[in-house]
Amino acid sequence: MVLSAVDQAPHTTNGAVEVASAFVRWLNQFPYPSADDSRAVQGAALASGAPTKDIVAFFESEPNLSGGLVPDQTPYNLSTVGGVFHVESTGTDAATITIGTSLVEDGALSPSLKGSITVTLAWENDGWMFVSSEGTRTTEDLFAIGEPFSEGC
Repeated sequence: MVLSAVDQAPHTTNGAVEVASAFVRWLNQFPYPSADDSRAVQGAALASGAPTKDIVAFFESEPNLSGGLVPDQTPYNLSTVGGVFHVESTGTDAATITIGTSLVEDGALSPSLKGSITVTLAWENDGWMFVSSEGTRTTEDLFAIGEPFSEGC
């Protein structure tokens, strides 16, 4: 999904939102993406200025990317069903987008567990590339100001 988003997203703010949301959904899941998938994303979707260069090693460190919303080793993923986004900043070759998601645990969409992740992207090699992600807004703040996704994944 990340590679398709990078390949197809236009050089627009909406294109940046598409790539940011695909990356957030791909990155934040357990079980983690396979080493082959991680290498593919690493080679085709990371910006030259990204501080994390080795995604395979990152996943091998076994981070709990849910922020503690689910216990370690618990299957989960994020969905943009009922989610929102907020454009923090955008320029010709850079965009910072905050993505609000719902948590899916063991296949069930949580009615209350939400996440907020801010993604910075750079336009390189004719595509939006991932630079970094961090928590900058509370979920309450984001869901109060965010624009709903027209469709969720």
